[in-house]
Amino acid sequence: FANGDLFSAGMDSAETVDWVRWHASGRTTRGNHDLSVSREIRRPASEASETVWPDDSEYGNHAKLSDHQLRFALELPDQLLIQWRGKLIRMMHGHGSLLNASDVDWKLRPDRLFPFFRDTGVDLTLVAHTHFPFVHERDGFLLANSGSVAGSLFRLHGRSGEMIDRSEGYDYPIRRGNKSSFLSITERNGSLTVEIVWFDYDRQGLLDRYGELEGLRLPFSARRAWIADGCQDPSE
Repeated sequence: FANGDLFSAGMDSAETVDWVRWHASGRTTRGNHDLSVSREIRRPASEASETVWPDDSEYGNHAKLSDHQLRFALELPDQLLIQWRGKLIRMMHGHGSLLNASDVDWKLRPDRLFPFFRDTGVDLTLVAHTHFPFVHERDGFLLANSGSVAGSLFRLHGRSGEMIDRSEGYDYPIRRGNKSSFLSITERNGSLTVEIVWFDYDRQGLLDRYGELEGLRLPFSARRAWIADGCQDPSE
């Protein structure tokens, strides 16, 4: 399963779409960055032909997509209801609330997210929007976030410029550096177990690729802080 944001300031959109189509077709939701595909489609042809978009911008990524890849992104559902082993699981990216589709701030800590998605009619709700992995239960409601396979964000700057570490209070192996994550869900004797699975990839290799590009939308210093340290650079 893939829980939205196939496009998020990266540069490998076509490869990402093909991977998801091959491995998770019918099991993918639409994220807020994926919604920008529709804005790309509506842009005047003259603007599309005259504008050179950075390789790491969403428009720059969309320009690389084939018609089949664009159609796949446009047709993604906002949420999925999954019946599995007698359990009901809701999967949604989480940029809009369950009740009124209002914007959900990606900087919120997990305890602030419960009011947006609370539904005791399902056994588990899965979100991803905040790029921060967690598994929480409150009053019989289970909410979990997969984090990100590429761009986790554990540390960010508040409105006053102060550094906020969202990992404080969690037993995470990320006190230094960065880690990626996904969720493993198992069922035994009628109960669900949701666990964060940590892994890593060649982050320096990815940064080296970005370092070879010019005219990026996201400054390289901000890109390095995000990829290497899981930190939102104040210049972003």
